[in-house]
Amino acid sequence: MKIGKVLFALLLAISLIAGIPITSRAEVMMTAYVTGLGFDILPTALFTVDDWLSNPNLWSITIINTPEGNKTVNRLVIDFTLSNAIWGDIATGELRVIGEGDQYFKQSLAPGQTYTIVNTMLTEETNQVITSGWSQKFVDEAMRIGYMPEGTYTFSFAVSASKSWYDNSGDPIVAEPILESIEIRNPLPPELVSPEQNSQDAPSIPRFTWQAPQVTDLSRLRSVKRNIDIYYTIKLWEMFETNGSELTQENAITRKPIWTVEKWKSTSIDFDPGQSRRELIAGRPYCWQVQAFDGTGRFISASNEGKSDVWPFTIKFTPPTINEPLLFYPLRVSWTPAQAGGASVLYNLRIADNADFSNAYVALGLTTTSFTYPSDGPALRYGVIYYLRVRTTDEAGLPLGEPALTTFTLPSTEITLSSPADGSTPPTMTPAFQWQGSNDYYIVTVANEEANWSDRSGAVQGTSWTYDGEELRRGTTYTWYVTPANEHGDPVGANSDSWSFSTSPEDQISLISPINARVSTIFPVFTWNSYTPATGNNVQYRIIITDDSGNTIHSEDVSATTYTYSTSAPGLLYAARYNWSVAALVGGDEIGQRSQSVWFVTPFVEGGGGQEVTITSVSDAVKLVLRDYPGFEPFANKILTQILAETGPLTPAELMDIIDKYKIVNVTAK
Repeated sequence: MKIGKVLFALLLAISLIAGIPITSRAEVMMTAYVTGLGFDILPTALFTVDDWLSNPNLWSITIINTPEGNKTVNRLVIDFTLSNAIWGDIATGELRVIGEGDQYFKQSLAPGQTYTIVNTMLTEETNQVITSGWSQKFVDEAMRIGYMPEGTYTFSFAVSASKSWYDNSGDPIVAEPILESIEIRNPLPPELVSPEQNSQDAPSIPRFTWQAPQVTDLSRLRSVKRNIDIYYTIKLWEMFETNGSELTQENAITRKPIWTVEKWKSTSIDFDPGQSRRELIAGRPYCWQVQAFDGTGRFISASNEGKSDVWPFTIKFTPPTINEPLLFYPLRVSWTPAQAGGASVLYNLRIADNADFSNAYVALGLTTTSFTYPSDGPALRYGVIYYLRVRTTDEAGLPLGEPALTTFTLPSTEITLSSPADGSTPPTMTPAFQWQGSNDYYIVTVANEEANWSDRSGAVQGTSWTYDGEELRRGTTYTWYVTPANEHGDPVGANSDSWSFSTSPEDQISLISPINARVSTIFPVFTWNSYTPATGNNVQYRIIITDDSGNTIHSEDVSATTYTYSTSAPGLLYAARYNWSVAALVGGDEIGQRSQSVWFVTPFVEGGGGQEVTITSVSDAVKLVLRDYPGFEPFANKILTQILAETGPLTPAELMDIIDKYKIVNVTAK
């Protein structure tokens, strides 16, 4: 078989399939016409050469010689042209249906007789088809790709005869040409629509949609009773390992899909968790693909076996956001909760001094959205850039979405020194240091640069500390400064300014307690350091107690370095401020320097030890405070039930706060 003749048969077959109506009629001398055109067309989306050659009954034409003419038809020809808007005339020629001689296929057609021509006959060496030419470029293209090139094809044919062919008279007669067109499409694979490529906000039950491929519309052919059916296979893959590590798209699609739907006819479908091997997880990446088949079960396209592109997407997940600014001393971190479609999530927190988070401090499985750096964690260092990461996980510990990241350095805490004042001489060898700052813990350093000596406190909670280190030397100048710290006494910030103070000289008494403080009883205990004169004589000590106006309330000579206020001495008033000092005596005469004078305040309510003030204790204290007022005698046996101010009743704590700030100068009983 010659390839040209086979291809021409193919082109003619396609042209006839293009839609010759069954009722179309081409008359010759009112005696012969085409009575029918039949098809056995394949419902395939891709018209290949093999389709036409393997289907011998692809088309058929039936011609009848009408009995009304009562004439035998000896010669009859069908002229045809197959053309394309791009390629022009693809093939032209004639199909000799009836004639005389060995070169013709049918010798004659008697009145009332019919004759059917089928596709098979055109593929044999019968000389039935005589062509005058075809487009070699088109033939080459069709053979190269193996199917009809895409485009609109038009087939034109007409039945013609000559009177001389059977009665030797009259002019040739040609019927009006019958035209039919069809648009052949070589469909591309489906185009995906949603979830969009690289989408980060797909719902937990996404709807997958795509565009249908454009196939040849057989329904436009009046002689064809069926169309091309398109079926789809949808596949969905996980793009992560069981441990949560991500897979590339190329690796993911080599694995078994978690969800597959076959023979689906619509161009959209909702994910069905019940039919999937696993539910979709918020924050996890997935990818999907659609493959299209026609009604014969074959790919709709020669491109990629009818498969669409593969699009990755991520189920909607709102990662946490770290709240700024962070809180420090100790470090406190909080973040907004992750939104994972209602699923329970956990958080993993890492802190490191490098962006790779190697050797990081790790807190795993946090259930809340806040974290306080523990006191037993590695000490955070001042001046270091730290990297902080909060990653969301599912209940199995597998990561979800992207982590929240930030960096921080420990801020410098502003510290203001209070006492001992710069350049002062405290009255004691165990001075009390006070400062102001916002940190929870501090370190106090006392140093003597000349002696290359220093002593440092441990972690001090609060803003005051009484020296308890190595004994200070008398008559020596020291410097002191405060450093913010953590609970373990590790520095976490810059040092404060340095102040200096001097200790009492060798010949001056130094006090121990109480020093500028509130005492818990009206019978306080006074202590001071011993004094040893150069002569070595026995030393006595005179303690002098004065009121806030400088009047001596009581003095006592003792041999020890401690004195408890005597119950036989004039009673100290409650909530009153007093001063005291100590002098050294030898033989009744003062020697050396008297100590500095310091103050103390008696309590309003006897007790202390952190006990809560009650209305009963206030009632007893009021009786003691007011005992010197004659007008109080009518109330000596009364019980205090409430305390009224202009604004209303006061609680005991509020009253104590007032007494701390104000001095009572008068009491009126109503």
